[in-house]
Amino acid sequence: MTSSMPSDSTTAQLQSTFAPIGGFPSSFDIAPTITFIALYACLIPICVFRISSPKSRNVVQLPIIAAIIERILNLSVRLLQATGKWPWTSAILLEYQQITLEWGWIALAHAMVAFWRSVAVNATRPDPEKGDGGDQKKMRKRIKTVTYAFDGSYWVAQLLGIGAAICWRISLHDGLSPGLQAQVDGLRYSAISLAMVLILASAGGALWTRNRMHGADKRACSYLVYLYLSILVVPIYRLTQYPSFSSSNASKTPFYIFHLTPELLISGTLVALNTRQLFQTGPWGDYYFSWRNGWTNPSAGLRKRRRRLRLVTEERKSWRWSSNRSSTTTMEDGERIEENEDAEILIPKDLEGRPTLEEVRQVKHLPAATLRSPRFATFSRQERSDAVQPPSPPPMRERTWRRLDRPSSYVVPPESSRVPSPPSAALALLDKMLSPDQDFRFMALNDLMTEVNNDRHIFQNDEATEVKVLKQVLALIEDKISEVKNQAVKCLGQLIKIIQVKHLPLVVDKLVEFSGGKEEELRDIAGLALKTVVTEIPSEGTLAETACNKLVPQLLKQLQNTSTPPETIIETLNTLSVLVTRFPQLTIRAGNDPVSVFVPLLDHSRPAVRKRAIITLAQFLPLVPSDRFNALIKANILPALASSVKVERQQTIVQLIGGMARYSSQSLAPALPDVVPGILTAVKRDDSDLREGCLQTLETLVMRCPSEIAAYLPQIMTVASDLVKYDPNYTVDEDEEDEKMEEDEEDEDEDDDDEVAEDYSDDEDTSYKVRRSSTKLLAAIIGTRPELLSSLLSKVAPVLISRFGDREESVRLEVWAAFSLLVKQTGVYGGSGAQMEVEDSPYATLKSQVPAVAKALLKQLQPKSSTAVLQGGFSLLQTLLQVIPGSLAGSSDSVFSISAAVLSSSSNTSTAALHVAVLSFLVSHFSTHPVSSYQSSLPKITPKLQQAASQRHPRITTEALRAFSALLAASKPVTSDEWAGPLYNEVVARLRNNETDLEVRQRAEDVVADLWIYAPDVIKTKGGAEWEALMKAGRTEGAVQTIGRVADSDVEMEESWTSTCTEWTMGLLKKPGKAGKLNTFSCLEVLLKKYPNGIAQHIPDELVPQLQSFLSLNDLPLLTHALTTLSVLLTLAPVQTFPLVESAVLRTTYQLAFSPLVSGACLDALTDFFCALVTADNQISTHVVPGLRLALEKSGAPDASPANVAKCIAAVVKGSPDVAAGTIAEFAKSVKPGAKAKELNVVLSLLALGEIGKTIDMEQQSTVFDNALTFFSADTEAVRSAAAFAVGNITVGNIHHFFPLLLTQVQTKSDQRIVAVQAMKEAVANCPRGQLSNVAGSLWGPLFQMADSSEDTTRQATAACLGQLTTANPPQYLPELQTRLSDPSPLVRATVAAAIRYTFADSSQAYDNLLAPLVIQVLELVKDSDLTVRRISLTTINAAARNKPQLIRDQTSTLMPLLYGETKFKPELVRIVEMGPWKHKVDDGLEARKTTYETLYTILDTCVDKIDIHEFMEYVRLGLKDDANEIKVLCHMMLVRLAQVAPTAVSLRLDDMVPDLATGMKSHNVEKNTVKQDIERTVELQRSTLRAIAALSKVSTPGQSPEFEKLVDSVSKAGSTWAQEFRELL
Repeated sequence: MTSSMPSDSTTAQLQSTFAPIGGFPSSFDIAPTITFIALYACLIPICVFRISSPKSRNVVQLPIIAAIIERILNLSVRLLQATGKWPWTSAILLEYQQITLEWGWIALAHAMVAFWRSVAVNATRPDPEKGDGGDQKKMRKRIKTVTYAFDGSYWVAQLLGIGAAICWRISLHDGLSPGLQAQVDGLRYSAISLAMVLILASAGGALWTRNRMHGADKRACSYLVYLYLSILVVPIYRLTQYPSFSSSNASKTPFYIFHLTPELLISGTLVALNTRQLFQTGPWGDYYFSWRNGWTNPSAGLRKRRRRLRLVTEERKSWRWSSNRSSTTTMEDGERIEENEDAEILIPKDLEGRPTLEEVRQVKHLPAATLRSPRFATFSRQERSDAVQPPSPPPMRERTWRRLDRPSSYVVPPESSRVPSPPSAALALLDKMLSPDQDFRFMALNDLMTEVNNDRHIFQNDEATEVKVLKQVLALIEDKISEVKNQAVKCLGQLIKIIQVKHLPLVVDKLVEFSGGKEEELRDIAGLALKTVVTEIPSEGTLAETACNKLVPQLLKQLQNTSTPPETIIETLNTLSVLVTRFPQLTIRAGNDPVSVFVPLLDHSRPAVRKRAIITLAQFLPLVPSDRFNALIKANILPALASSVKVERQQTIVQLIGGMARYSSQSLAPALPDVVPGILTAVKRDDSDLREGCLQTLETLVMRCPSEIAAYLPQIMTVASDLVKYDPNYTVDEDEEDEKMEEDEEDEDEDDDDEVAEDYSDDEDTSYKVRRSSTKLLAAIIGTRPELLSSLLSKVAPVLISRFGDREESVRLEVWAAFSLLVKQTGVYGGSGAQMEVEDSPYATLKSQVPAVAKALLKQLQPKSSTAVLQGGFSLLQTLLQVIPGSLAGSSDSVFSISAAVLSSSSNTSTAALHVAVLSFLVSHFSTHPVSSYQSSLPKITPKLQQAASQRHPRITTEALRAFSALLAASKPVTSDEWAGPLYNEVVARLRNNETDLEVRQRAEDVVADLWIYAPDVIKTKGGAEWEALMKAGRTEGAVQTIGRVADSDVEMEESWTSTCTEWTMGLLKKPGKAGKLNTFSCLEVLLKKYPNGIAQHIPDELVPQLQSFLSLNDLPLLTHALTTLSVLLTLAPVQTFPLVESAVLRTTYQLAFSPLVSGACLDALTDFFCALVTADNQISTHVVPGLRLALEKSGAPDASPANVAKCIAAVVKGSPDVAAGTIAEFAKSVKPGAKAKELNVVLSLLALGEIGKTIDMEQQSTVFDNALTFFSADTEAVRSAAAFAVGNITVGNIHHFFPLLLTQVQTKSDQRIVAVQAMKEAVANCPRGQLSNVAGSLWGPLFQMADSSEDTTRQATAACLGQLTTANPPQYLPELQTRLSDPSPLVRATVAAAIRYTFADSSQAYDNLLAPLVIQVLELVKDSDLTVRRISLTTINAAARNKPQLIRDQTSTLMPLLYGETKFKPELVRIVEMGPWKHKVDDGLEARKTTYETLYTILDTCVDKIDIHEFMEYVRLGLKDDANEIKVLCHMMLVRLAQVAPTAVSLRLDDMVPDLATGMKSHNVEKNTVKQDIERTVELQRSTLRAIAALSKVSTPGQSPEFEKLVDSVSKAGSTWAQEFRELL
């Protein structure tokens, strides 16, 4: 099919003389097309409902639904053409539209023939009251023949219409010719004429059916006649438009009214109606489907159905009911027919009495065929509508048949014959379970599971039915077919959730009996069934307790039976493990000393039984009394550790100790002094399995009992270091081993390789397990003992390096993983800054080992190595570079050779991860090494990178482009086109391809920026194709960032590029939505500054109106950027920009100035704007200050911010100093004595004078200072605070003149001292340090006089002043502060401690030697008797840990116990405060605890290498239990940090934290007195807990923490409130 377009010369002619049906789309079509799309879309939910509902689902309606969907697609294409998105000249689209318009309306008429046939055929079927004479076979055959003929005729009409559309499209290609036009007209006339005749005939046929056929549904026939007459409008309209359509708007209106509207009405009617019920179609029209006979005509087998009808009438049974579920019932004659939801209840009428409406409520109404026979009692429709929906009907007792008649009335038995209703569905499935056909049995079980899941009350409290079903399901466990047995087990797991408690023993006894039988297969399936039942038992209710009480004793008895097979013992132990895991307390209460049952199994002859017994016994031990636990250790464990005990027995006991450590470490911890020496002795015995078990147990003890095992760590490290080299079958010294390995690597003969492999391997050699376990033990020590880092690096690291070439691959990978962990630990705990370069520091030690590491590792990384080895090796190298950048400079050539060899191999699913690992390593290498160290190797690696960049795998391509970016940055400036040119071509091709992966596109955009920044000489010769590809891409965010990076660099760009990019960026600001706007503004600001000869005139004219829309408080970040952009325009193009800003923007900025929402960066941008404004035109400054003042006065807003307005006024004065005097004089009027200014004006004046006085000497206006002092005694706090601000900042402007006056005020005016001290604080905080030192001496003494003030505000201000003065001259004042720390007054001690905190704000280390003694003394204040002193000292320590961690690093041994002591809740600090009728608890120790946890978090962040992680975590867990939400949130933050720095240690304690984390996720209980703030605090706590859970889940090992995994599942499962947010956190 060609897609050619009509030529330009014929376009106008086509539009006027030979337009398509409905005309060519134009802007006129937008509104009606959208309307029809919306109306059709409203039908989609109805279509979905009709398809999904069993009561309306039928295949006859599918063509109607397809027509609706097609019209939506057609109209959508038309809309895109009308809006210009798609060309209306597209031949393919025109052909598609014309075909569907020609075919669609005829297809609707055709679809209604099936409805007509269903109504007519159903009218020919027999009726019960007619007997045998009611079947009209001949009439039914004629109806079908006629309707099938109509079907064929309609198909002919549709084909003619489609042919007309195709010929019309061909005319577009070949041009207009009389022959083609005549052919198109002929086909169209033929199609329409034939369709009109068929429609009229169909309408007549439906009308004839309505009037002439007895039993036909008249309402359905009337609908058909109406629908056929409605569709007739379309062909009439089409005839009036021929011979050709027009594209004029006047011609399009009838198209929408007379063509599309009838189609919409007919489609909507047919989906709105329940066509299955109205036209009696059933699910398949006049056909239905059975699994035995396939597609069957309903008339087949009619004689048998009539015979059944007579039998039912003659037998006069009380009940006849067929299930409304799809199932199969066997009849007397052996026929298997399908049941249907259109089922019946048949009750003889000649029973006594007519049932009442109340009796009707006892029977469920089901759709039934019309029962006109006088033998059956019925209710009318009105009587039925008054009845309440009754319960489920009685079960089917005999036969049932399929009817497709209309639903009618209730048919109920009289009261004398009515019996209770048993659960029918279960009984029906019970019959199928007894079938000899295995498929029926399987499907019955499957259906039963479905029913149980859908209806938890399937048995309806019918005990007899429940027992029958249970027995039958249990019997099917013995079935001969495996699939049936497995399905029975699954079904039993679902049934156990709903059965009555008293029936549980039936299940338990039977399964236990099966599990102890002689048949092996039955025992296995019974064991599986028991585990399934135990797993599915609901934890709520009494069923769990009953199950434990019944099951546990029998299982324990089974274990005690010496004849029990080993396989059964293992399954029984598994079941007990599940029980004790799910119901620990119930299980331990149900068992009579289970430990005594398990212990003998430790001596079982089968190793599998012993292993399973160890696990189960370990799971039970945490629940037994401590005396029983200790007795087990003394009687069974300690004696078995003696050297004389058999190896097999000792191995079992050692494994048991490991299990005990895993499940009950706290109980085992006191016995470690007796246990660990025995294990260390046993590990020396010459048995590989025993050694492996000992090492694994020691690993568990190291991780689970960190404190108790600490004393034995040196011995454990020695043992592990020795055994990591344990290889008795391979005795070669290291030098010989290296030589041998080199020879093997160089030998390419496969036969020789095989011989070497045979020499170095032995199928029976298990020594590698010992080496692997030793390595894991060392890794456990490395991961959990950061305090031993130096010892590990000096003693363990060389051993690990020597084993880099272990002959067993799994051991080799474990060694590399352990060393990688050691490297990571060095990066976290090895110190920072200058500490890293100290000799013998962990960092220096590791750095000295890098050459040996590189040499040993690179020997193993050969092209022949396995993918796992290569990936592990490169991962280790990358970790090394992350911790010690530039450490592989001497090995660059070897590294690049191996990397090139790996990248040369073809990329596939198995090697993609390896290629990504190599490329990631190269990124790190390029980023951390000077280019000179690998310059000679670039020719061998860059072609491979280019090859990787062209790969189809997105991750490989992304990493390759990242590597090129790193290489460009390292090689700047790049002048060679050798590899930069091909790289440019590749990224441009990626950017031009619309199918490029998003991540690859982002990386390609970054490479474009890197090429311009680091290789400008190369890329300037390429023609700029990259910018065209960037700007035309659908994703603009990356292009904006790329342009911004290039514009912000030092690269000189042509002005044409700057103009093009600026205009393109300005265009992005016009787009709706916030996405990408921040980056767009940043890019625009940089571009405006990039103009070499000034900004063009048209830019401010276009940009300022755009920016005006962003000057709103709705989005403060965008407001900030808009103000910044205006400032840039005013600075770079003041003449062009100022008039626009003055007329369009200035008034808006006045309104922004007094908003309290404007703060921080936004306020800075606003003040910069006013400064740039008055700088652009000095004359405006005289208008801006009054304008700001007037806007504030007129606002009337109670929360208006005069402080913001004062800052803006100060910015105006700064930009235009000439107005300073006038501005000061104007505001001074409001503060003169006797002035009657409003309070708002007074506050604004004081604040503005303070802001101005900060930078301008106001000695000439000293009266202003005096007047401001008078407001120290003002009535309102706002005025007093403004006066203190003004006085303090005016003092800064001339400290020598005003400072004595302020000091006098402080000393003499005791009633105004609080305000005066606040003014003093302002002065000291803003005064330059050089000037401050000149007045510090005169201020020091008076400040200490106020240090013991009872006013907390005065003391805080005094402490701030003392701290600032101390930084002016530390050698003089720090010793005085140290002396005052011992002052008898607790208020003075608290003030001095707070003053020391301010000294830590200075990051300089100039006086750290003076601060160190103070830190020690402040630590002593943590033990002070005064609570305030303790709290402030903790705050000071927190500041020291944050700003000067080097001062407390060596004091952590003293500090941490003090902090841990302050984390505990102290009931003596809780007091009761009566507030009217309520009593409120106040915890005076809360602030101290909160400060303590803040300090702990800071220490974790800055001194992590100086704390004991395990002890630290215990107090974090304690904080999770605190009642204060603030402390819980701090602990959550610490957990997130701990998961990053100590993942191994944290992963071992996850289950211990689950209860507290689960409590944090609980919702707030809403009560009558619940306030909104309580709910918000609870939600915030839940979010904090969720963040902690998400972080912890990343370090969780599958299977290690089952309780935590359950918590994660409950949070992340579908439907959970937090599922979406949890996934985002991950």
